[in-house]
Amino acid sequence: MSIDLHAVADKQFGDIRWRLDNLYTITDAHGRKIPFRLNWAQERLLADMHYLNIVLKARQLGFSTFIQIYMLDQCVFNSNVAAGTIADTRENAELIFRTKAKFPYEHLPDAIKAENPATQDSARQLLFKNNSFLVVGTSLRSGTYQCLHISEFGKICAKYPEKAKEVRAGALNTVQLGQLVFIESTAEGQTGDFFDLCEQSQGLQRRKADLTPLDFKFHFFPWWQEPQYALSGEDAARTEIPDNMAKYFAELATFANIELSTRQKAWYVKKQAIQQEEMLKEFPSTPEEAFRGAVEGSIFGKWIYQAERTGRITRVPHDPSLTVNTWWDLGRSLGNEMSIIFWQQAGPELHFIDYLENSLEDLDWYVRQLQEKQRERKFVYGKHSWPHDGGHTRLGNKGKALNEIAYDLGLQVEVQPRFDIAPTITRARQIFPRCWFDAERCATLLKALRSFRYEWNEDHKIWSTQPCHDWASNASSAFRTGAMAMGDASSVSGRIAKHDRYSGHTERRISGWAA
Repeated sequence: MSIDLHAVADKQFGDIRWRLDNLYTITDAHGRKIPFRLNWAQERLLADMHYLNIVLKARQLGFSTFIQIYMLDQCVFNSNVAAGTIADTRENAELIFRTKAKFPYEHLPDAIKAENPATQDSARQLLFKNNSFLVVGTSLRSGTYQCLHISEFGKICAKYPEKAKEVRAGALNTVQLGQLVFIESTAEGQTGDFFDLCEQSQGLQRRKADLTPLDFKFHFFPWWQEPQYALSGEDAARTEIPDNMAKYFAELATFANIELSTRQKAWYVKKQAIQQEEMLKEFPSTPEEAFRGAVEGSIFGKWIYQAERTGRITRVPHDPSLTVNTWWDLGRSLGNEMSIIFWQQAGPELHFIDYLENSLEDLDWYVRQLQEKQRERKFVYGKHSWPHDGGHTRLGNKGKALNEIAYDLGLQVEVQPRFDIAPTITRARQIFPRCWFDAERCATLLKALRSFRYEWNEDHKIWSTQPCHDWASNASSAFRTGAMAMGDASSVSGRIAKHDRYSGHTERRISGWAA
């Protein structure tokens, strides 16, 4: 790019908006070299930025490009600026650096580069004559930075939780009060530091709180604000809108005040047919929707998405004419986390009507909770399915197995045999099309099922065949245990017997309660 510096007023060079729109060159989606111009999303972020910024976004809106050019501009036109970028892998860090920072620098006007040349130029760093520099990596713990860019932090949290801790405890502490941080990402489930930061910053936004330099400002950029995400009128006219999509668009209009054009609806339908369960996180309509999308490596994400799209996550009331069965996951000791899923069988449908989890409580506490639900919600219990370790003897149990302790407390359970993990996952997926979930009472269960994922194998760069053992695995294990017990469960799930074999003792009406 050639530009006559003498013909440009100092006032224009002092305007960052003018510099961004007139000095830099990028490559577009077709690989063509073009002048960089701020798009609507980049303009809005530039106008609304705070010291600490967290950006939840739809795909392909150009935030990585904008942030890299913004930091490059700060380094070129200001002395002693340290700017760092963190990505999920070294390869991605170097790719961002090469295409979105070095390429624009190399195509700056020669006179600007001559005024402030790069004295060091490598695959991961540009150091300028004015002592400013740009550097990229997967962790930036040492030094002090005036600008920090954390790219796809949601992905880092999902795949590399230890690296996410390093970012929080290390990299974020390299930025002093009043300097700039950009954390941008698509969503990766309802867990991890990116989710937590978005929740906290949204809370401040909803309260219209005055932000301090230590508060993150929340920025959300949905797909429907991008003008290119719409089909032509002719293509839109040929696109059929399925009933479930029409219902979804109507709900956006009613509950989120999002009115879509026919062309936008057609684009979404066609894109959703390709993206499937990835659509929610890659092209979210609302922040809440973004985090309902499946995480990478998700085990049940596709099936939860199908349940949501077909209206099976809704209000599911307790049917007093049907017995209530439970599926359990037991903590490794009696004080550890335990999960209980409450469900009823209505013909071929499985209705999940409640969920309970807790920790640091003994078994008698959970039995009391079941009795409480029996009194308050009029539950009549059927079968209580426990995993294989329910038949184990543990220290402190006075030689009794857990199922024997449960029996002494008045709870009769059926302990399932031990299964390999893979068949339990397959069986759980098989029953999903029959499942209906109460959106409110089973919210924690649904969150766990969405977040249940395989471990990431960093050595081979693939998802392993073993699930990640974290907070989401407890509820998911209870679901898998129950799925394996379904063959027998169908025999006790159904109408309540007219005659009570326990002579009118309501709390022991079905064999789930010991006589």
